Amino acid sequence: MSVPHDEHGKQDVAAGEELCRRIPVSLDWYDTTHKEISRQAFRPRPEDTTGLSLYRRRFQSAEDLAQQGRSPDGYWVAILTVGDLQAAGIELQCDNPSDPSHVILPDLRADNKKTNEGLELMEKLARLVRRVDGPFPSGQSG
Repeated sequence: MSVPHDEHGKQDVAAGEELCRRIPVSLDWYDTTHKEISRQAFRPRPEDTTGLSLYRRRFQSAEDLAQQGRSPDGYWVAILTVGDLQAAGIELQCDNPSDPSHVILPDLRADNKKTNEGLELMEKLARLVRRVDGPFPSGQSG
């Protein structure tokens, strides 16, 4: 599937697009009673050296994203919008031309996740979640 690019070769991401973040059910980062997400759901993993990973829903369903994970208990999938991130001043980059579904938040990385800036950004992302879908089984669910 072709993705439109601007004059600098960057992929266009529309403000109305939905973005997904996989949240392991086993970690209890989503409170189903109060419909609240812990900021830990947006904590970068050690491999997130260039930025926190999110996925564009227009290229991949929440179910498909969960299916790619390894957590045996499956995943919740948090849904955010590009426009909300932009309005909050959060930068978003398409980092892999061969995978247009993948985007990163370059200001939230493994090396700054424990800083005040990193913690504040994780908290902001948790508040920007529009809804949570699932839970969905992973490819490892039994």
